[in-house]
Amino acid sequence: MGACRDSLGAKRETPREATAPFKERVRRILELEFLEALQRRDSASVLFQDVSKDIPSGLPNPDGKQRIYNASKEYSAAQMELTRALRRLTDFRERRIVPEDLKSHG
Repeated sequence: MGACRDSLGAKRETPREATAPFKERVRRILELEFLEALQRRDSASVLFQDVSKDIPSGLPNPDGKQRIYNASKEYSAAQMELTRALRRLTDFRERRIVPEDLKSHG
C-alpha cells in the first residue's frame, strides 16, 4: 500500500503519502495494517498445520508439545492482531473514527 516500516516497527510515509489528504493517509495506513495482519495470520496458520502434521503418532514428545504450544500461541496472537486491524479499518470506513495513534498523521 506504499507505507514503510522502520527498524522499530513505526510506519514511515512515502513522499507521495505525505502529500495525500489526511483521511487518505489514514485509510492507507489502516489498509496496510490489515494486509500485514492477514499475512501474519496466514503464515502462523501454515506453521501450525506443519507442526501438527509433523506428529504422525498423535502423541508428541516433550519438544513436540512445546512446538505445538509455540505455534498455537503465535496463531492466537496473529488472529488477535488481525481482529484489531479489521476493527480499526472498519471503524474508520464506516464511522470515520481515526485511531488515536494515527491522529498525529494529520
